[in-house]
Amino acid sequence: MPTGLARRTRPLLIAGLAVATTLVAAAPADARSFVLRATGSATGLGEVRAIGDFKPSVNPRLRAAVRAFGQPDRRRGGGEICRVRWNRFGLTIIFQNFGGFDSCGPKGLAQKTIVTGDRPWRTTKGLRLGDSVARIRQLYPNARRTPRGFRIISGILPFGRPVPYAVLGARVRGGDVSAFTLFVGAAGD
Repeated sequence: MPTGLARRTRPLLIAGLAVATTLVAAAPADARSFVLRATGSATGLGEVRAIGDFKPSVNPRLRAAVRAFGQPDRRRGGGEICRVRWNRFGLTIIFQNFGGFDSCGPKGLAQKTIVTGDRPWRTTKGLRLGDSVARIRQLYPNARRTPRGFRIISGILPFGRPVPYAVLGARVRGGDVSAFTLFVGAAGD
């Protein structure tokens, strides 16, 4: 038979365990990052620091992307190019390896990324999928128009004649951001 103290604390203990269980169960989904972080350069390559929880500037390998997003819904290719898709995140990452290794294997390196869908993806300045061209111009006054959208954060490809490229780009359809593109370039140009 429980003592008086045990009788009074038992409901609090049960309520506390229920709250703790809920928080632990909800933590992974709520803790997931949907922030795209990239830096540019006026004289050299830019850098994609983060695609949500995937940090290609630290580890650009497919295994690291799987740790960040879970098992992909689709993996196509092999050889030099491997297209990997996570439908639930609206995310496609193209892995490549120009050294003759299977790009869908452990030596595949992130090269390009396309972010679409209805997930809450955003840039560090707060640009989101579905935002208007006016919002792009407000947040990124130096963004450059391209045939498919905007080069938001630029770098310079130093191979041959220097050419600007989009480290982070925004594709536009109907006046709104329909996709983000990122050039990781871990496999080379």
